[in-house]
Amino acid sequence: VPGSGLWSYISFRSLLALILALVISAWFGEYFIKWMKRHNISEVQRDASIDPFGVQKINVPSMGGIIIIVAILVPCLLLGRLRNIYMILMLVTTVWLGLLGFLDDYIKNYKKNKDGLPGRYKIVGQVLLGLFVGLTLYFSPDATIRENIEMRTESGVTAVVHKSEAVKSTKTTIPFVKNNNLDYSELFSFLGEHKTKAGWIFFVFVTIFVITAVSNGANLNDGMDGMAAGNSAIICIALGILAYVSSHIEFAGYLNIMYVPGSQELVIFICAMVGALIGFLWYNAFPAQIFMGDTGSLTIGHHRRAGHYHTQGVAYPHSLRHLSRGKPERDSASGIFQVLEKERREAPHLQAYAYPRQLPRAARAARPGVPLHVRQMAARRVARIENHHTLLDYHNPAGGIDHYYFED
Repeated sequence: VPGSGLWSYISFRSLLALILALVISAWFGEYFIKWMKRHNISEVQRDASIDPFGVQKINVPSMGGIIIIVAILVPCLLLGRLRNIYMILMLVTTVWLGLLGFLDDYIKNYKKNKDGLPGRYKIVGQVLLGLFVGLTLYFSPDATIRENIEMRTESGVTAVVHKSEAVKSTKTTIPFVKNNNLDYSELFSFLGEHKTKAGWIFFVFVTIFVITAVSNGANLNDGMDGMAAGNSAIICIALGILAYVSSHIEFAGYLNIMYVPGSQELVIFICAMVGALIGFLWYNAFPAQIFMGDTGSLTIGHHRRAGHYHTQGVAYPHSLRHLSRGKPERDSASGIFQVLEKERREAPHLQAYAYPRQLPRAARAARPGVPLHVRQMAARRVARIENHHTLLDYHNPAGGIDHYYFED
């Protein structure tokens, strides 16, 4: 059939996947938002101590991740090679984390419980997913690499070539440095002949840790108009470029990185995700008509790292941490500390007594008995200290909270 050869080009299928995902996201998103608003499905409350900017957006629908997931899955199922191990892993993780996030959003929106799915269940789901991905990369005969080696020619020129045989290996590429292949098994060289098995066990644990730690990165950005979708689209473009050069033996040799056979299917998946995010951004940009919720943010947060992780472990973590500017690790750590601080402040033994720190000497309670003009003058001098400020919290045992002002 004339023109059928185009389907063998990864660039053609990737571009088609991007366009199709963009159209699906933009078209389906409009009807989905109308359906959500018609059925009055939205969060009824937000936690001001964790998301102080989102408390005014309680009536905005927040299950927009369904739009993104549908816009990703359809092009991948139509244009991807479904026997490819990397495509299979990405599709499984998309559905897995999408269902996990959907449960959280369902509890928030339908059960009207702002806490959603308990965190321990999320962690268990993410750990099981990390275990599945790590073991699949270990046992699958299709998850192989061709290692890059440097050879000096007779004329003295150093050339980068790849070994002819694809093998399973615990090596990973760290870009921008010479001799950039890091072998996990060498970390356990003291174990002798068992170092390879120890390296794979360590690889599986690193996979679990990375997936569990960073899948919440986008979740902590969600709630700000266009922030999670915009950042993720930029990150995915960088991931797509890295996946493409890893799957092209000439580019991989020029850049002195390992050649990963079959990883070109990741380019199709990532292009579909970029198109889905751009289409979703049309409704998520200011003023946001919908947020992706945990249904989308858990999925996108994982894929912001899974793209490079499936191209042989943590192949590009150090470069992407700075190039992608998404910084999901820092976002995750920040969110974790905020949640831990919130739980600590809401502990029963702290609610029953005054805050143990001594109040500042110049602090004075603004009680109703104080004249109005005095309180207004104090408010003009220093902004009111809200409840989320930990230093000046005073929990009244009888109920209620006293607010304090600084005096000159």
